[in-house]
Amino acid sequence: MGWNIQLPDAEYYDLYSATLDGIVREVQDQKAVAIDTETDGLNIVECNPYYWSLSWTSENGRDRRLTLNANAFPAFKHIFSDYERNWVFVNAKFDAHMMENGKHPIKGKLIDVSVMHALLYEEEPHGLKDMARVHLGWKWTDFSDTFGKIRKGYCMCGGTYAAHKPKIDSKGNPIEGKYCKSTDCHCYMEATALEVLRRAEKDNHNLLVDYAANDAYGTWKLFHLMNKELAEAPTSSLYPDRWPYINTLYDYFYKTEVPFTRVLYACERNGIKVDKGYLQGIAPNIVKDMLELRKQMGELYGKPIIKVGGQWQTEYFINKCGIRPTKMTKGGASGIKKPSIDAKFLTYVAESFRGEDSSKMATLLLEHGAIAKQYSTYIQSMPGRLDGKDYVHMKLNQDVARTGRLSSSDPNMQNVTTGEKDRFHLRNAFICEKGEDMVVADYSQLEMRLLAAASQEPGMMEIFHRNWDIHMGNAAFVFNLPYDDIAAAKDIEKQVKKGKLPESAMTPYVWQCLKARADVKNIGFGLNYGMKERALAARMDCSVEEAVDKINQYMARYPAVRAFFDEAVEEVRDCGYAFTLMGRRRSLPDILAHKDYIRFRAERQASNMPIQGTAAETCKMAMINIYEDTELRTKYGYKMRLQVHDEILGTCPKEYTDIVKERIREWMEHPFPTDIGVPLLADIGSASSWGGAK
Repeated sequence: MGWNIQLPDAEYYDLYSATLDGIVREVQDQKAVAIDTETDGLNIVECNPYYWSLSWTSENGRDRRLTLNANAFPAFKHIFSDYERNWVFVNAKFDAHMMENGKHPIKGKLIDVSVMHALLYEEEPHGLKDMARVHLGWKWTDFSDTFGKIRKGYCMCGGTYAAHKPKIDSKGNPIEGKYCKSTDCHCYMEATALEVLRRAEKDNHNLLVDYAANDAYGTWKLFHLMNKELAEAPTSSLYPDRWPYINTLYDYFYKTEVPFTRVLYACERNGIKVDKGYLQGIAPNIVKDMLELRKQMGELYGKPIIKVGGQWQTEYFINKCGIRPTKMTKGGASGIKKPSIDAKFLTYVAESFRGEDSSKMATLLLEHGAIAKQYSTYIQSMPGRLDGKDYVHMKLNQDVARTGRLSSSDPNMQNVTTGEKDRFHLRNAFICEKGEDMVVADYSQLEMRLLAAASQEPGMMEIFHRNWDIHMGNAAFVFNLPYDDIAAAKDIEKQVKKGKLPESAMTPYVWQCLKARADVKNIGFGLNYGMKERALAARMDCSVEEAVDKINQYMARYPAVRAFFDEAVEEVRDCGYAFTLMGRRRSLPDILAHKDYIRFRAERQASNMPIQGTAAETCKMAMINIYEDTELRTKYGYKMRLQVHDEILGTCPKEYTDIVKERIREWMEHPFPTDIGVPLLADIGSASSWGGAK
């Protein structure tokens, strides 16, 4: 094991080291220190640190590289409790969880080098060893390659559990313990992270010390490099003279991402409670729906569909229907490339061959895939992810989405459907404790409001200032229909669905009003996401020519919107970046590509980044403001638990629900230091479950 560079000596300390007090004093004098933990696993609420490492540069310019035993934590307790202290990590939230699990929570600022790197190098992996290899030219082996692999169902000797069998003596009696024939191991010990760590501690403690110290040292070196590059990376902000003044990515990182890391840590730590019984209760309905979808597929295919996926899809779409594949697989182990029947291909078929059996089949497969994903994530896997109090602690990813949107994993909570799409009412499975309310706050038409503000389109801004529904207002302006008639048509539709009005109430004029609203909603949504005419035609269920006409009508009514999207693309052509309202930037070099499909994709990203990225920032700033409102947390007991798309979820004691709701509304509707020219509105509800609050 080793790095391909010259390293300062690795120092080792434990609670009984004679010079530990001097190390504590030196760490206390530092403005920033890199820190990393070596743990017995990856579970953020159950695992613990056994060793930890620190790195900094002393006043005389000497780089320090230390590994410490976990028993030394108490000596640093007062430093961990300093709210102004800067702690530098790679994957900050994980190590912060480990520290809190070890009863030594870090109160200071969490500076995550992975997030710094993601602002500068969006397409690269953000792991420590990947960053060190690319940007520092350094490399060293993984923990498992150095000390042994962590393998569930395998012994430390390398043999499987099944290979360890009782040994029989000469009289046919089993000898105590199980013996592995291939390795002669006489005691099965599963190769868990803790056992691998203990073996390393026992067999080669010096190597363990050296290895652990590398992580903090690499983090420290990358931190200084990323700091310098962020400071040299100019960006654009709409706040020229007001807080937060942002003109570099350095400003953006420290004023938005650093406080946001702390917010996300709190959400992960709090988690959200799950009703396991509810999930078990809806499982049969989900299975029934998947079986029904497979039955319908079989009727189209001509044979029963036992398993979704596999060769039959290729045979059906490519051979039977004669549809040309849009791309080929990589070939896998065999090296034989085959047509790729993925979600993108199925969406293309569903939208391009409407009315044909191939489109029906693709639609069924997409629907089955969405349900199967929910079944796998929430019914099968969720119960195994819960802690002892039935809370799930998902991972919230700050460095994944290129637009700055939050994503989640382990499990992916972004897949929980909403509204009419939540056919199984999955959101009812996420609940709060007795005596509490789940408070769910959701932005109303956020992206359209941001588009109006960004483009400064007078007509669109007028709709919001009148407090009109944006889609009804757009339909009224674009298709010259009375707003009140469109609102009345929407109400009639609701009454018919509830059975309070007969079907005959849905007159041709009512349908015309509803269609106008649906069309402008699809156009507005499509423009924000950079959709082209073909995709919008599929959404509006019309020909491409009709879609083009309607888009032109929309743009003619809102010329400033057209100019905004055109200018966004031109800006990327000029400087290579798209910018958000607060100054996040996205590199789009493909906008100068010669191949049309590559260039078109970059143009689509250039037009949607300002709105999508600003929507992410709106939620981000609201969450930071809510979290930093200490009265909400300490006086009213509010705990933020999750953000999904434009929704922020939290809980509070019932007696404070009304106060909490109004406080959150204020922060969400005024997330920025200055208002943006269009009112932001938040819909806020409360109940005992996520679904009930909506």
